[in-house]
Amino acid sequence: MKIKLPHICFFGCGVIAARHAKLLKKLYPKIEISFASRSISKAKAYTSAYKGSIGFGNYQEAAESDLFDIAFITTPPSSHYELAMLNANNRKDIIVEKPVARNLKELSGLEKAVSKNNVRFTVAENYLYKSFLKRIRLYIRKGYIGSPLFIELNKTNRDTMV
Repeated sequence: MKIKLPHICFFGCGVIAARHAKLLKKLYPKIEISFASRSISKAKAYTSAYKGSIGFGNYQEAAESDLFDIAFITTPPSSHYELAMLNANNRKDIIVEKPVARNLKELSGLEKAVSKNNVRFTVAENYLYKSFLKRIRLYIRKGYIGSPLFIELNKTNRDTMV
């Protein structure tokens, strides 16, 4: 059974968008990605650099497009709420970098828009790449903790580079 990969449009063309785009293309070479920016030249430059499909010159145009499935919001945090609302109201599934919003009022409004428009919403989390997971994987490989079926981590300390 062949799985259809979603077409992801990055909202924002900065360091975080570049990291995610590079990793996505490495993990899923055939995935379609696009870029939206306030600057068409920046969107086109990222589209070219990361083998994307489309470069949008403004966020409104991108959100209204039917050419992608998921909006991945990688802009500075001050614009997360506005862009998440724009995409929810255009019935786009959404991934947003942390923090989702600046306060509980924004978060509540976003929750209502996501529910009303029946879209999926998630916060980008990078536990897959955290350094402490190397040690956990080592313990699993060596058989120290057996074959896990499910792992739930609650971590209270800060990471250091290992």
